[in-house]
Amino acid sequence: MIHLELEVGGVVHSVSAEADGDRFRVVVDGKERSVDARGLDGFFYSFLIDSRSHEATVEETADGYRVQTGLHAIAVARLDPLRPAKGAAGGRQSGPLPIKAVMPGKVTRVLVTAGQQVEAGAPLLVLEAMKMENEVTAPRAGVVSRITAQAGFPVETGAELLVLGEAD
Repeated sequence: MIHLELEVGGVVHSVSAEADGDRFRVVVDGKERSVDARGLDGFFYSFLIDSRSHEATVEETADGYRVQTGLHAIAVARLDPLRPAKGAAGGRQSGPLPIKAVMPGKVTRVLVTAGQQVEAGAPLLVLEAMKMENEVTAPRAGVVSRITAQAGFPVETGAELLVLGEAD
């Protein structure tokens, strides 16, 4: 049995997981779930949670994970039980954070400039994939330190689009 304390959006959650044959028995804040998790390619995962399918990218960061489903990304911080909990902001709040493409497509618009201060949830760029325009947003507040993507150019899954640095 693995037990973790995880912080998401300033809220601390108690998570326990135990292998149960080909599946996992996961308990989050006292609520039990049956989970089938499969690693696909690199940091891509497919989850079957209580008979519902989910796909996500899960990247390890200095203090936890960056989890992205579709174009929505969240920071999940691992809390050390011997250390006090972090501030309400949660997740990785400093240092460079690469923003990567979660699917292949074409960058249609870059909405920020290098050096620009952005808030969490601010639109960064637009990625066209499967004939749909998807807005990529900032997972946290910060300063755009580098822009790798260019409007009109294709990107592959996992390609760095830009880097978000520390907020001023």
